[in-house]
Amino acid sequence: MQVGIDARMFGPAVGGGGLGRYVEELVRGLGTQSHKHRFVLFQKSDSDFQLPASNFRTLVTKVHWYTLKEQLTMGRLIDRERLDLGPFTQWNVPLYVKTPFVVSI
Repeated sequence: MQVGIDARMFGPAVGGGGLGRYVEELVRGLGTQSHKHRFVLFQKSDSDFQLPASNFRTLVTKVHWYTLKEQLTMGRLIDRERLDLGPFTQWNVPLYVKTPFVVSI
């Protein structure tokens, strides 16, 4: 299974505390637990995060969260990856995304 994670708010310094910490712990936890699935991390270009395992890869985007650009372009970017599941780590899901997804609230 190929799973996408919106990790643009990775780390408490970036994501404003709780949400950033949640994303960080989710990615780190998946890196230690799940080696049979592949993960695509959608990250901001200024992130210095090191991938937790060889089954992870990064897709760098300059799309900032809570913007009109996010709503209009992130769905297509996610869909192009042909993911089996695209979990969003918050309530903000882009318009027009066709990839099946899970939202964490």
